[in-house]
Amino acid sequence: MNSLTNEEKVLKYYFANVKLKELVRTGWINWKVSRDRLESVAEHIYGTEQLAIAMIKVYNYDIDYQKLVCMLTIHEIGEIVIGDIAFGSSVTPEEKKEREFAAVKEIVDYIGFDEILDLYTEFEERKTKEARFARWIDKLECDLMSKYYDEPGAVDLNDQSDNESAQVPIVQKYLSDKMSWSDMWMKIGQDIYGYDKNFMNVSKYAMENGISRFKRNNK
Repeated sequence: MNSLTNEEKVLKYYFANVKLKELVRTGWINWKVSRDRLESVAEHIYGTEQLAIAMIKVYNYDIDYQKLVCMLTIHEIGEIVIGDIAFGSSVTPEEKKEREFAAVKEIVDYIGFDEILDLYTEFEERKTKEARFARWIDKLECDLMSKYYDEPGAVDLNDQSDNESAQVPIVQKYLSDKMSWSDMWMKIGQDIYGYDKNFMNVSKYAMENGISRFKRNNK
């Protein structure tokens, strides 16, 4: 890396991340979301950043905004190497964590930006207020996107026999309670991610009232 010019370093980092523009989120594929175009990992990252702006602006969080945005920007960088491992896959959470850390280390070694590994580690450890906030944003954004896809009827729950995620006990529990697909995700998020009051209120509001009327031009 030291032999590269500054211009080469910039381009090397940028083009390593281009893959995330093209990598479709695996969860939407696994659930057979019926839509001409599905969200990429890079679009998810963009969504987390925009959701973070809204949460900070509305609820006045005392947070290091620059660190937070950088953390959200790099929190999926390991997927450049290992792809997007969806909730409920045969890969255990422990194995996924190990793979992702090794992938981030590989990317950092390839690109040479050591601070990325520090930010990623902070995000994963969730010991700082920025890391906890980023984690909640990451999860809530995904749940809100499930609402975005589900309300127009893009998911057929009767066509999931080969979907590993559909076999996870907590998923089956809520679906057996006749919850919609997106309400199931919202409820799981409320149960397991340790949201503070503000995140919980936004999640519950979306679950109970829907999101269709918030789409610009009602599209």
